[in-house]
Amino acid sequence: EGVTKPANAVSGVSGLGTQLPVELQHKLGPQFVEHLAAIHTFDFRSRDLSAFDVPEVGTTQCAEWGVNWWERVWEEDSDEDIPMMRLCAAWLRENMPVLDHASVVHADYRVGNFLFTEHDARITAWLDWELGRVGDRHQDIAWTTTRAFASLAADGKTLLTCGLMPEAEFLAAYERASGLSVNPKTVHWYKVYNDYMMVALTMATGYRIARGGKTHQDVLVTWLMGIGYMLLDEMCALIEEAP
Repeated sequence: EGVTKPANAVSGVSGLGTQLPVELQHKLGPQFVEHLAAIHTFDFRSRDLSAFDVPEVGTTQCAEWGVNWWERVWEEDSDEDIPMMRLCAAWLRENMPVLDHASVVHADYRVGNFLFTEHDARITAWLDWELGRVGDRHQDIAWTTTRAFASLAADGKTLLTCGLMPEAEFLAAYERASGLSVNPKTVHWYKVYNDYMMVALTMATGYRIARGGKTHQDVLVTWLMGIGYMLLDEMCALIEEAP
């Protein structure tokens, strides 16, 4: 029950460029943080999630599995060689973070991927779990705080994470709600990882399924290929800025 964006929103794709009224920001923001904390602290071992591989805490296994997966996707689906993708994969492998806590990871936690009731601003459901896994919470934090899902506050200067609150406020609230710390270096690594994943999805898999006639959204996925070049530029900048 609910909607992904206000009925009067002007954004075309939910989650991208969605401007939320200040009243909604104040009501949805705390729930947004609390739900993410609940996902990351959920005792997945208490449920039958045996279909999911669980990476070993204290190792780089989680990061390595992720890079292995998306590098394989890129190699199988891409139609052109992009040297930056090889460089990025090498950088990711050389800088893999150690997992300190295994969590359920949504992998697409952002504005536009939850339903909320407009009359009382209550988040009722989370959507798009297809990339979910047991892994590192920093993957979600890096994704949620990416600039692509941010928007400016009413002052025209303050950047709001997912259009809800400033990043520093979001991170502090998350740490309080979850009892888990946020490692900036690990977040940075996962920002590069997420860009690598999205380039693989937009410029390789998107092209492959459109060319092969495997999707009814061929126009959309072909359009999304253009975003891949922006992501490549961002990926390069992030690697240069790496702590």
